[in-house]
Parts: sequence; C-alpha cells; structure tokens
Amino acid sequence: MERCLECGCWVKSGSVCPGCGKFYISSGTVVKYAEDKLQVQCVQWFRMQHPQKIILHIPNGRGRFNIKQATRLKRLGVLSGIPDLYIPEPFGGFHGLFIELKAGRNKPTDAQQAMIDALRGRGYAVRVCYALNEFMEAVNGYLKGEGGLR
Repeated sequence: MERCLECGCWVKSGSVCPGCGKFYISSGTVVKYAEDKLQVQCVQWFRMQHPQKIILHIPNGRGRFNIKQATRLKRLGVLSGIPDLYIPEPFGGFHGLFIELKAGRNKPTDAQQAMIDALRGRGYAVRVCYALNEFMEAVNGYLKGEGGLR
C-alpha cells in the first residue's frame, strides 16, 4: 500500500483510489512520456474492468527513425495518424472504438484528425481523451451502446 499522490489516501498499486477515484500506479513504475503513462493507466483500468473484452495498442512507430527504419515501417503497414488504442468490440451500431490519447494541451495532428474522420466515416466510434476519467467515460458509454462519440 502506498499514499495516493492526488489525495493522500492509502491505495494499493494497480487499483482505483477510494478518495479521488483515480487509477494509481506504483511510484516504482517509471514511464518516460506523459502519454505513455496515461496509456498504461487506461489499459490497466480497461483490463481490470472488462477482462473478457479486447483492447490493443497500435504500435505505429512513435519516435525518430533514420530513412532505412522509416522505409521498413512504411512497408510493414505503418500509417500516419492511427489512434493509440483500439477496442474491437461492436456496440451501438459501431464496428469498434478507437481512442487517441493526448497529454497536456496537445491536440490531434492534421494527419490524426484526417484519420479520425476517415475511421468515423467507416463506421467506427473515435474519441480523443486527455485523462483517465475521460477514457473511462468514453469506454463505459461506448459499451452501453452510446457510441462514445463527442
């Protein structure tokens, strides 16, 4: 048990804090990027709450690559703008839910927005989430048949 960094309650690593309702990861977990930290929280929460459902990360080559690496990734099918997470569970008339995670004041890039529009046009629900609680609302709404679109 450790102290929650948000409200000070005692909380077990990998669980939701009873005081503030935020998902807690042990202070021993080191995550380099803010979006990565958010993604870890989201995936852990989803897998705890919906163990029979599938969530997956689309490793789309985040980072800098030399020309040889970039060419290889493109040939392997990497597409610019694909959202970070995909839940391949059809609900509410949608084929599945894609979620793009953003940290801080980041906004979807032009390529990401174009892909979001293309996926919506093909019958997928898509959300951009900036925090765990937004992710939880999007997933729970989607799985209740509300589509997760806003």
